[in-house]
Amino acid sequence: MITGNILTTIILGFTCGLSPGPIILLSFSEILRSPKEGLKNGGMYLAVAGLTEFCIGLFLIATASYFQIPTFLLHILSLFGAWLLLFIAYQIFQIRTIQCDTNIPKKTIGIWKIALFVLLNGPLWLFWISVCLPIAFQLGTSVYWGAYLFICIFEISMMIGLACIIFGFHTFRSFLSQESIVHKIFVFLGILLILMAGKILYTELSLILQRYI
Repeated sequence: MITGNILTTIILGFTCGLSPGPIILLSFSEILRSPKEGLKNGGMYLAVAGLTEFCIGLFLIATASYFQIPTFLLHILSLFGAWLLLFIAYQIFQIRTIQCDTNIPKKTIGIWKIALFVLLNGPLWLFWISVCLPIAFQLGTSVYWGAYLFICIFEISMMIGLACIIFGFHTFRSFLSQESIVHKIFVFLGILLILMAGKILYTELSLILQRYI
């Protein structure tokens, strides 16, 4: 159980790091505009976004722990999170190309603007509440301070994924501009999300049947 939750956390974090989002696309745009300077700026954007998301996760887990969310509600949130992962996978399957805007201002975007953008990202909060919180508290039932361990493992895995995609795009940007290659990469990521969603659905439905039926 412990190993399974940790493995799920690693895969989830790494996959999220590789998945396209506004901050990643902004970093890609910086690299296309100026490869050397863009890599530096893009890395800074991703680091700030990752740190901000870490604070969001810490806040949600601390708040949920303080108010002692009922186990049944966590099961419901987890089931919703599984369906959210399936929806994200569906969206990822539709990706054919990486669209970047090379006409962004030459002035580097401030770190506070990046942090504010992440804090005001509604879907990110929904993802953490419905997907991450249940997994974190599952780990917390097996390991002392496991919920907070989840944040560390998830964020480290996500930052590794982000580093891979940013350096990969910087090094192989001409190769990754091919539509067939991009589509295959994101199909693979989508399949990983579907497998995780299936695992969550199976686990949660089994627990609900055992405890409440």
